[in-house]
Order: sequence, then C-alpha cells, then structure tokens
Amino acid sequence: MVRPEQIHISFGEKINDMVIIWASKKKIDEPYIEYGRDANLRKATAEATQFEEANKEGTKYWHRAYLSDLKDGQQYFYRVNSGRGAGGVSEQLSFTVPSLKRNSIHSVMILADMGMSTKTLDFLVQEAVNGGYEAVIHIGDIANDLHRGEGVIGDRYLKRIQKMAAQVPYMTCPGDQEEFQDYVHYRYRFSMPGSPWPMSYEKLWYSYNLGNAHFVVINTEVLCAENHKLKDAQLSWLKNDLTINNKEQRPKHPWIIMFGHKPMYASCNKEEEECVKEQPALRKELDDILFRYGVDLYIAGHQHNYERTWPVYREKLFDEYNYKNPKGPVHLTIGSMGAEYHQERFSKPGGAWSSYRYPGTEKELFAKLDIINASHLFWEVLSASNNEKVDRIWIVQNSHGTFGEPGEGAFQRVKELRNIPVQPPLPAEDHSRYMAKLSRKKFYSRNTSQYGVHFSMIVTCAVAVMIGLMSWRIRKKLCVLCRIGTGGK
Repeated sequence: MVRPEQIHISFGEKINDMVIIWASKKKIDEPYIEYGRDANLRKATAEATQFEEANKEGTKYWHRAYLSDLKDGQQYFYRVNSGRGAGGVSEQLSFTVPSLKRNSIHSVMILADMGMSTKTLDFLVQEAVNGGYEAVIHIGDIANDLHRGEGVIGDRYLKRIQKMAAQVPYMTCPGDQEEFQDYVHYRYRFSMPGSPWPMSYEKLWYSYNLGNAHFVVINTEVLCAENHKLKDAQLSWLKNDLTINNKEQRPKHPWIIMFGHKPMYASCNKEEEECVKEQPALRKELDDILFRYGVDLYIAGHQHNYERTWPVYREKLFDEYNYKNPKGPVHLTIGSMGAEYHQERFSKPGGAWSSYRYPGTEKELFAKLDIINASHLFWEVLSASNNEKVDRIWIVQNSHGTFGEPGEGAFQRVKELRNIPVQPPLPAEDHSRYMAKLSRKKFYSRNTSQYGVHFSMIVTCAVAVMIGLMSWRIRKKLCVLCRIGTGGK
C-alpha cells in the first residue's frame, strides 16, 4: 500500500482555483483526487514527476492536481488517492475557497524563517487551522533547509505541517536558503501561480488577488546580487504587473502588498556585513518602484527580529508619524522565528524611519493581516506560544494610487500630487465597528474538525432551543393566568 504524504495546497491562477500537491514513496499509476461539497465526489487526475536531483534520501515521486473554477465561499472536501492498484487513500480533508464578494473581510497568517527547530511549530499549525485564515504566507527560509540531509528535512517538515497546509493554502516566497542548486527543492515541492510545475528557475515571482488586495511576491536573491542574470527580467515583470494593476484593477484591488524575503528597511548592527550591504542594494532597485506605483506595504523576513517602520521613501520620512493616509510605503519585518537558528541583535534604530522593534530572542512571533475593506487594514503581531499581543496597528488609506513621481522632489510635491486633505484620526467607534465585524467573522469561521459542524450552526440551534423553551414557559404561564381569571373554568 502506497500512502500519500506531505499533502499541501495553494491557490492556482485564480483565487477560486486550488492546487493540491503530495508525495509517495513509490511510483504509482494514475494518481487522482476525489473532491466535492457533499457526498457526490468528482474526480480530478494528477500529473506526476520524479524528483532525483539533490534528493538522494528524500521522497522521489511527486504529484499535482489542479482544481478549477470552484464555488467561492464554499467548503470542499477531498481525498488523495494513490492511484490504480496502489491502495493508499488519505483521510478526508477540506478547504474553504475565499469569498469573491466585494465587502468580505480576508485574513491571512504571515510568517518567515520557520523550520523544524521552531519551538512553536505545532502551535502555529493549530492556529492556522482554527484561526479563520484564508492563507498562510511563508516569506522564505522554509524548514531550515528543505535540502538538508539530501531531502530528509524537507520531507519531515512538510509532514509536520500537513494538518495546516492541506487545509489552508500555503503560499511561499523563495529566500536565500531555498537558493541551493537553483532552488531545486523549492521548485519541485511547491507550485505557485504564474509558473508551470515543477516551477521554472527563471520565474520564481508571481502575483494574485485576494479581496481588496493585490499580493505581489518577489525573489529578493535576484535583486541583491550585483549582476544577476534574472534581475532585469524580474524588474520588467514587476513594473508591468504593477502598471496593469494600477490602470485596470486598482478600483477592485486597491491595496498593493508586496512580499520579499529580505527587507529593504530593518535595523541591524554595523558588524552584520550582509545586512549593511544588501539593504541599500534592494532600496536602489525597489524604492522608486514602490513609490511610483503606490505599493502600500512591503513585508519581509530574514532579519530574525520584528520591526515596523513609519511610511518611508529613500530613507526619509514624510512629516506625519502615523498610518492615516500614509504618503509612502510601510515596511514590516517578521523574521523572529529564525532566531532559534541564528540570533541577530540591534542596539539602536536603523534610522528615524524605525517606528517599533521587538527582539527575536524574546519570543517567536507571527503576524495576522486583516483586509477589512478598500480603506482599512489591520496588522497584528502575536507571540506564537500563547497569542499574546506584541504589536497592532490600523492602516487607513482613502486615496489609493501612486505616491508621486520618484525623486528627491517627491517630499515637496507629494501633498499636491496626492491631494489628500489633512484629517484627524478616525473616531474610536469606527475602528470598534470594524473589530466587531472581524471578531464575528473569525468566530463563525471556527469549526469542530471531529464532526465537521460549524460553531455557527451550534449557536443557531442553541438560540432556537432557548427561544422554544421560553415560548413554552410563557404559554404555560398564560394558561395558568387564564384559569385564574375565569375562576379555574
């Protein structure tokens, strides 16, 4: 019997397409998926490939099924079948397709530098399954490292996160640890939008839309290298992607959120030569692009700490120290899970742009990003061991689009170009209203995995029973009163 293992899913070319990947110890014929919203399951055949390069001890046989045009907002159940004559079938698994409705709230978990030695790995798996997330975004340095032990570590890691990654789309970004032998383990083990499978070394960058957000994922290794042969190709793709989004899609997906493994703005000590050298290289390539095309957030890992900046451009701040209609991109670094492998300390802020820092030596952290609507984002950073809140901010943008023409004159021209009136902070009740809506969404998203029954159904049933009991008691009292009023007749 050949059991499917290391099952994980990701978004396809559209948000209502789903890709399912798994591995097997032996070669099998005609592997397939059975899936559906009820007992009437459909069949989807899978493609297969053999993974030998730099994988002497790892699992060799990999399979990929592509499910198209799924019903948005619906839960699907599926089983992985090892194929004709193999006899191995996975347990029943499920995933929920994100809603395409305009006013839907979308929540994603964001982390980086997580691997086998992460102390809170099992907690994060449970949090991802039960926390109402529509995706887990891992910004590089996966498993530490996928190729170690000739593939053994990659196998162990994907088995360990299967409960999460088989139910919540696991969206990845390449980091420096994935670079081993032209990213071979990354390219075979994952399938991301915009590339065939196994993924092409020439295009390990992609974008997709989720609700009001346009997500862009880049390969920072290409941009950090001085004369990388793929640098021009990636920058050309990036400018084209952002141009199309601004001209055609910005009204539908106003937030632009970019992910790259290495940060552009992160505090580090001068003796950290790599950090001191690579950040200026990234800023040289990306600062003007992010400013011209109005990229709202740049989220990274790599530095094994947490840090949040003020809106910043070319290492300078605009006059306002807040996140209400920011006039430049906000940068967030969430790499503290890597501190278990290598501790990186900062003794002072990297510049006036640094707003908040938290050392990775203190806690392993992950982030939650809630896309509330076209004007509001909620960013929250929590301890992975107990969900203790470490940082949280609202980002409000009422006028999406370019931040202005790049260049030193941007700081003088920005108010005129953006034409945003100075506004006081939003009243507290506005944020409270959004938080209440967000809390309701997360409460109703939790379900009991043992029985597959949504908590919302349980609450509804309980309320109905209470109303029924109350009605019965009221009717009984009325009957007693009627008897008393008529002398018991």
